[in-house]
Amino acid sequence: MIRALTPQDLSELAALRTRVDADANDRRRTQVAIAQLYPHLLLDTPWYNPDIPSLVNTADGRLTGMLAVSARPMLFEGRMITAAIGTDLYVAGETRGTMAGLALPKALLNGNQDITFCDVANDKTRRIWERFGGFAASAYNLNWIGVFRPCQLAACILSDRRGLGLVGRATMTVSPAIDRIVPKNLTCSIDPVPQGIMSETLTPETFSQSLPELTADHLVRPVYSREATEWLWKRLPFLSLDSKEVSAILLRNSRGKLLGWYIYHVTQSGIARVSQIAAKQADAQVVINHLFARVFEEGAAAIAGRMQPHFQQCMIDHNCLIRGRESYTLVHSRDRRLAEAFRGGHAWLTVVDGEAPLNVWSSPEHAIREYDLPQLSGNTPESAELSTV
Repeated sequence: MIRALTPQDLSELAALRTRVDADANDRRRTQVAIAQLYPHLLLDTPWYNPDIPSLVNTADGRLTGMLAVSARPMLFEGRMITAAIGTDLYVAGETRGTMAGLALPKALLNGNQDITFCDVANDKTRRIWERFGGFAASAYNLNWIGVFRPCQLAACILSDRRGLGLVGRATMTVSPAIDRIVPKNLTCSIDPVPQGIMSETLTPETFSQSLPELTADHLVRPVYSREATEWLWKRLPFLSLDSKEVSAILLRNSRGKLLGWYIYHVTQSGIARVSQIAAKQADAQVVINHLFARVFEEGAAAIAGRMQPHFQQCMIDHNCLIRGRESYTLVHSRDRRLAEAFRGGHAWLTVVDGEAPLNVWSSPEHAIREYDLPQLSGNTPESAELSTV
């Protein structure tokens, strides 16, 4: 039986998710993440919609699977629609590969929303969605990377590899000299920043007020209330497993006109990962160039992000490398024109607008402190040790 997730399900979900061979720290982390964070990411949010809930599957009175879902308001050609974001699907081992394992995705896609999407899906999930009429939106399935300091980047990557740390550190000592003589056509290009460009910290208030202006050229675009933006801002440090301090920078010209903004963080490997770039087409080159110049001055070896289709030519102009993502953006809608807007790359969809803010597994202990929640005490329940994922 498929039904809506309730707060009472959370303790059983922790047991379902915990692996039999997980050590005590892993079990503890799972319990904390599900019991403490799921309510704030799935149930107690500005977007919660009882008609589009997270789903659980039950058999003989016990949980056998769960699919996290978040409803989001969007505009399509000027009218309000509702989107459902599907994320964090898992089922008990005995139901994998059976029709029971397909029940949750099928129930989601048959829901009351106008469109359903997910943006970090694996190949198995892609096959399930295609079976039920969904498709991979190829316009959103590209990554770009701009390399500033190739030798430094190689050294950082080697330093993170087991057994190659010594090689990486040795390479790091000579990387500045080598990077100075690398041919320019092998690195990302950065133009001089125009005079009069002013930068300031992007605030939740400016984000919610100004995003409609910057996304007006898109057929489909998200809608953010001030309350929803405040919720989102707490999630920015947890958009990926390697997030650290997040920078959100807004740009204006000398007359005070808004040009756009960008949101990024720099990983321990020296790569700046971009979560969102917002700008009208006429100002995109200035905003992106300012981002590249800022990150270069901060000493990053490279900058990378998910391709936003309307900025693709800008990335090509900056000599960025473009390649397919390892995960997929999947879309399903019974409205053909709405589906075609995503298929053609005419929808506004960035890391910030997708599954990433719902990522419960990125530093859950830190997130609990951010939400000022009480810490769990005691050991993980014995049932968690006997559960199957």
